[in-house]
Amino acid sequence: MACLRIQVMKVTSTAKTEAPRRTPMPLWQRLLITLAVMLLASYLVGLLWQWIFTAEIPSYLSGAVGGISAVPTWEFLLRIRRKQ
Repeated sequence: MACLRIQVMKVTSTAKTEAPRRTPMPLWQRLLITLAVMLLASYLVGLLWQWIFTAEIPSYLSGAVGGISAVPTWEFLLRIRRKQ
C-alpha cells in the first residue's frame, strides 16, 4: 500500500486591518423590497397582457407572477449584507 503524504501549509495574514463586518439586511427592509417587486411585476405583466390580448389578466395569473417574482428577490436579498 502506498502511503499518502499530506503537507499542511501555514497561511499567515499580511493584512493589518480586518475587513468590515457585514450584517444581514433587516427583515422589514427585505419585506418592503419584496412587496414592491411583487407589485411592480404584477402591474407590468398586467399591462403587457392587456396590450397583447386587449383583455384584463386573470387575478390568479397576476398573483402567480407576483409570487414567482418574490422568491428570487427574497433569496437575492438574503445574500446582500450591509456594512457595519
